[in-house]
Amino acid sequence: MTEFCATLDSAVVPDPYYDGPSAFENVLDLVEDASEGLIRHIKRLTKRPE
Repeated sequence: MTEFCATLDSAVVPDPYYDGPSAFENVLDLVEDASEGLIRHIKRLTKRPE
């Protein structure tokens, strides 16, 4: 999923369970960034020529 990140750089989405609240924030930031990038990617793939 992280290959779609536009602003954050991480090879994986880490497991935040043992690292406390800030780790959960980091995972949320990664997932939100990657989700937005994935949506942009899908839109580019499905765009049809006019």
